[in-house]
Amino acid sequence: MAITLDDIKQAAVEYFAKFDSFASQNGLIDLKPTTIGWKTTDISEFNATLSGYLADSSVTQCHIGFVDQRYIASIVFKEPIYTNVRILKLMQRRPNSTDPVGLDHADFAVDNLGQIEALLKKNPALKWSHESNEVHGWISVWFNDTEAKFVDHLVLDVGVKELQDITKELGFEPKKVA
Repeated sequence: MAITLDDIKQAAVEYFAKFDSFASQNGLIDLKPTTIGWKTTDISEFNATLSGYLADSSVTQCHIGFVDQRYIASIVFKEPIYTNVRILKLMQRRPNSTDPVGLDHADFAVDNLGQIEALLKKNPALKWSHESNEVHGWISVWFNDTEAKFVDHLVLDVGVKELQDITKELGFEPKKVA
């Protein structure tokens, strides 16, 4: 079963209401969401959802990578899917995982991860951590049964890095394209 953009938009309204409340209570102001992360049940739902988006001409770019035992697609839409957010990180749930599916998190661009860390440290009751995979790192914070990820880059930058690494594996030096 495919996940529709309406499903994502509705979930985003609920998510960002929770986030806005959490952010104002914890001094996290002027944060700009860049990406909505959506976790699918399995590879079949991932494929059906991605295929539906690609078929309707609402997508301008898509990068798919295999990271942490699952596929992740960074999808850029022509129109925002929530306020100014045009990027969807569609994630296959890892095999044998029981993680919840649906809107998993949002990425928020920050200039300085150290500043966010300092703000989070002011409240010892907050649950947060530095996280990373083989390509990049971020700070995750959990609130109201959901998660926000603070990054100093876009998920699109991760795709560029992955492609540059593959270019090197193939024996070439990545070139800047003007």
